[in-house]
Amino acid sequence: MMEVTEHSKDDIQYPVARRSLIDGIVVLFFSKNTGTVIKTSPDSEMIFGDISTDWISCSEETIWEPVDITITG
Repeated sequence: MMEVTEHSKDDIQYPVARRSLIDGIVVLFFSKNTGTVIKTSPDSEMIFGDISTDWISCSEETIWEPVDITITG
């Protein structure tokens, strides 16, 4: 089970999670532009586990919403 909640806008300490304001996917970033999809949405062509090294910067507030994630199970 995974819970996604809003995150404060403190300094970035990787890994961080961001939710796309465009299509709702959640990406776990390991650096400014490198991350993996950990939650998909019906509006996205991305699938769980997709990895990219050239995401738009995770600090771009017009694209990404900071979220906290808790992974259990």
